[in-house]
Amino acid sequence: AAVADILSWEKDIKAKDAVARQPAGQKPGISSNADTNPQPPVREQELQKIDTGDQRKLSAQQERDQEEVMSAAARQADREDAEKLKRVEEALTEKEKGNLFFKKGDFKKAISCYTKSIGLDPTSAVVPVNRAMAYLKLKE
Repeated sequence: AAVADILSWEKDIKAKDAVARQPAGQKPGISSNADTNPQPPVREQELQKIDTGDQRKLSAQQERDQEEVMSAAARQADREDAEKLKRVEEALTEKEKGNLFFKKGDFKKAISCYTKSIGLDPTSAVVPVNRAMAYLKLKE
């Protein structure tokens, strides 16, 4: 449950960050490079020329664009969260296999499983300690 909460929080932060990094009115994946888009910036006077009905339409369009960016960012964050969760689950499986091999005294296979687990989830503090213990037992 704690991992799911953290992943959910991370997804929200990534989505907000993606929106914050996008220039106003720009859709995701479109470069804002001035060389490819040499249009002058909109001046405040030009905005005053737009009547209020057009301003509301422009505002509504900007909102839709922002929602589209948020939606795309949220989908990307969901995919990343699912991949991360899958790696964590696989890492736990490898750790458990390593623990079984360790109990049986097969330290080489335990080391192999622990190494795979570390590769899948390098944030775990327990697995490197387990692997170190297996190396020590192997040297005895």
